[in-house]
Amino acid sequence: MDRAGLLLLRAALFREVAAIDSDLATLEGVDVSDSYTSHALPPGVSRRTFRQLCRSGHVHGARREGKVWRCSRDAWTAARAKAPPPTATLAANDDEAIVRRALDAAGLRATKTARAAS
Repeated sequence: MDRAGLLLLRAALFREVAAIDSDLATLEGVDVSDSYTSHALPPGVSRRTFRQLCRSGHVHGARREGKVWRCSRDAWTAARAKAPPPTATLAANDDEAIVRRALDAAGLRATKTARAAS
């Protein structure tokens, strides 16, 4: 068999395996396209990381089925979303706040200033 024939056979085999996997998931009542499991991991995530995040409660709605953790894709995406960037709390000309922040960073604190004698 030549290379082209092997590639066609391989593609047909992958399609057949995907169909069987989908049929098994349907029998189990799980929509494969809507969930991740410890065996069908999200891209770029190890089994250990997936298991730890599900177990710790970071992924809302994650459940354990025997030894397998399962969660929806939406819940995984929400749990792994980056936090929004912090908003600036200081105005550009708020000198007192800038000084207070610098003192905090140095481990110091501001003291009461002496009132000018009237």
